[in-house]
Amino acid sequence: MTLLLMSVFFMTFSVTSCKKDDDDSNPLMGTWQNKGELTETTLTFKGGGKYESSMKLSGQDQPMQTTGTYTLDGDKLTMKDDIFKTETVYTYVIEEDNLTLTDKDGDNTVYTRK
Repeated sequence: MTLLLMSVFFMTFSVTSCKKDDDDSNPLMGTWQNKGELTETTLTFKGGGKYESSMKLSGQDQPMQTTGTYTLDGDKLTMKDDIFKTETVYTYVIEEDNLTLTDKDGDNTVYTRK
């Protein structure tokens, strides 16, 4: 079960790199958190089109962590993780301190700026 959740986590948060010129105007820069019943997920978007993510499952001491790259194109966020080399495209919306990521199936995940 843990392996399945890990695979889903890493596939969900995949990315390709952002130009350094875009760093100052990047609305995603910083740390975002989603707390669910069974998981707590943190995404940190950094300069140079890099990101880090961690997911802690309920009842586990150590979070699963990954890194990757990302690009922004309008309202599209493309993430490619460094471990599985998967690429995922989201539509993103930022409203105040909330980041909503919508995947190709229309499923939304809402993160709050930390």
